[in-house]
Amino acid sequence: MNPMSQQFRVINQTKQELVFQPIQKADRFWKRLLGLMGKKELHFGLLLTPCYSIHTFFLKHEIDVVFLGENNQVLFLIQQAQRGRIFVGVPGTKTVLELPPTVTKGKLHIGDILAFIPFSTSQ
Repeated sequence: MNPMSQQFRVINQTKQELVFQPIQKADRFWKRLLGLMGKKELHFGLLLTPCYSIHTFFLKHEIDVVFLGENNQVLFLIQQAQRGRIFVGVPGTKTVLELPPTVTKGKLHIGDILAFIPFSTSQ
């Protein structure tokens, strides 16, 4: 399988429900640095790992930001994070999930455990 075609679904294991798909993984410096900058439309989420802070400079849209700790536990949420800002996670943040705005509303709460399930874009 082409690694570029692999994406993820994010499941809230605490509530046993789909949060969003597709999620792309940014686990290299440049992918994390560029993130969602310049994207005209947000049809996917981005999992930044390792990561404990993000910026929203040069974004075209507000985003939802989820700071995750050990075992993908939700430590902190920012709904509709404003553009042109820097956001630093709470102590224990290991990974950050960026999602289109309002995706997390009612679906995620602090303490929830998330799972990232791989799937192929050919599915």
